[in-house]
Amino acid sequence: MRKYFIVFLFVFLVLISQIASARTIETECEYISNCTFETGSIKMTPEGKTINPYHSNFAAIALTLSDNFLTDHQDTVKNYFKWYIAHLNKPDKNDVNCTIYDYKIEDGQEVSKDIMDSTDSYAATFLSLAYSFVKNGGSSDFVKGYKDNLRCIAESIEATLSPQDLTYAKPDYHIAYLMDNSEVYAGFRDYVKLLQDENTLNDPETADYYLDLRDRIGESIEELLWNSESEEYIIAYGESPPNWEEWYPDATANVWPCLFELPQANLERCQKLFKKLLDYHPTWLNGTADTSGFPWCSINNVAISVSENSTANDFNDWLVEHFDSTNWEYPYYCGEAGWRISYLNKWEKQNESSSDDDDDDDTVSSLMGQEIQGYKLLGFIQIKKQKKKKVQK
Repeated sequence: MRKYFIVFLFVFLVLISQIASARTIETECEYISNCTFETGSIKMTPEGKTINPYHSNFAAIALTLSDNFLTDHQDTVKNYFKWYIAHLNKPDKNDVNCTIYDYKIEDGQEVSKDIMDSTDSYAATFLSLAYSFVKNGGSSDFVKGYKDNLRCIAESIEATLSPQDLTYAKPDYHIAYLMDNSEVYAGFRDYVKLLQDENTLNDPETADYYLDLRDRIGESIEELLWNSESEEYIIAYGESPPNWEEWYPDATANVWPCLFELPQANLERCQKLFKKLLDYHPTWLNGTADTSGFPWCSINNVAISVSENSTANDFNDWLVEHFDSTNWEYPYYCGEAGWRISYLNKWEKQNESSSDDDDDDDTVSSLMGQEIQGYKLLGFIQIKKQKKKKVQK
């Protein structure tokens, strides 16, 4: 009887965790929705005046991961998608088409800042947004209507392709970063899937072209940015070995290929890299690794991917406690909310998988250890008690 009670308790806690996680995801979705401007853009914060399309892309991608995407968030993503397309440069100051600048809001109007942090990453993450939109049930016809725009965006990435088959950050900034190229690999991977999809872009010839380009970039990352002897990446082509004491970009860049699931960044490699990051920066777990105060929710996705579930839970506990106390003000912003949705989504899927696969003995064993697939029992309570966020910026 005791055994069946424990099994029942395990199932109950898994269900509670999924409900709590879903509520947390929807709270983050509400936060992102509150960042939208009347034009369809996604601002950095609800009260902010800055629009950074790179971070907005991740926020929009996260909305597609919600169970309520089709009913509650599809229009928000569509409006942002249309805003992004409408603000593509034709051309920009470097004579490149289909890049996009950062914007600011002045007197209720959006004004271009005529700068961007990068052209390759902005474009690549938007291609990933298009794929995530369709993958999660969004209208294929909607994306199909922007086929020419998506090709132009892909070509804007090619405009910075180096002789080494790595992309420069910008046409006038010839540094090929590991982080950018990881995002470019993922962007082309997602774009190829849309091109191969008969119901979406349906362009096998173009798909083959970008499949080849994707693979060349992946090979260059492995051959030119990975040091097999020291088992670490350099942060950019031609740079010195990373200084692991530097949180950004040296340490964080080293797990970026893991975050964007490059094929060469296998589980064993990523486990070692994440452990090294945490060895050098244990303070990430209390929000002080980055002196600017950004929590880096993106890194928690890597923690979950390499099965560091206890670590991931500790980070989530700190995040909820800390930003509850600050009313979720900046430096929390739309990109962090997006990455938080992403890791909560990973957790949810992991729980669903474990509840399907575990037998009774495994269930009892995990419960007796006071930890279930990375969720401490305390974690259930803390997630469930998370307050509604109101960010002032």
